[in-house]
Amino acid sequence: MLTSIYLFALLELLVVSYLDYKTKKIANWWSIINVLLFIVTIILFPQNYKFSMNLLTMPALFLGLGFILFYIRIAGAGDVKFLSTFFLLIPLHLHLEMTELILISTIVVALLLILKNTIKNSTLIVTIIKERQWLLLQGIYGTKFSYSPVILLAWVWLWIKTQLL
Repeated sequence: MLTSIYLFALLELLVVSYLDYKTKKIANWWSIINVLLFIVTIILFPQNYKFSMNLLTMPALFLGLGFILFYIRIAGAGDVKFLSTFFLLIPLHLHLEMTELILISTIVVALLLILKNTIKNSTLIVTIIKERQWLLLQGIYGTKFSYSPVILLAWVWLWIKTQLL
């Protein structure tokens, strides 16, 4: 059972990541699919998915934190909703580990993007520093990135660590 959930989530993340990268948006129906699948897993697989308030803790935390990140224009609304509902598909005993891997994946991807933008815009950055036009750095570093590939990276990493298959 865990293998089928893992594979469905992997397939979903591959599709969502591709679409998010191309359009910079995650459609609400992906979150609806996650909620519906969560309900199905609780009904069909109660040995692995028992409904409890603990099961809703991480999704609620991600939704709350995500709202703040959305409000200050760091995260997109689709990213926030998708991540919080994606956690419904993760067995409770893996929530903390997945959270840790998402945090590490976020840092790694962000640092790689900073490095890429620094190399790509090195001449402009030198000019900005010489002219002390610090606000212009926001045009180089102040852009959002597609977040679902970060979730995909963490999901694959989780599989490698736990060997769900």
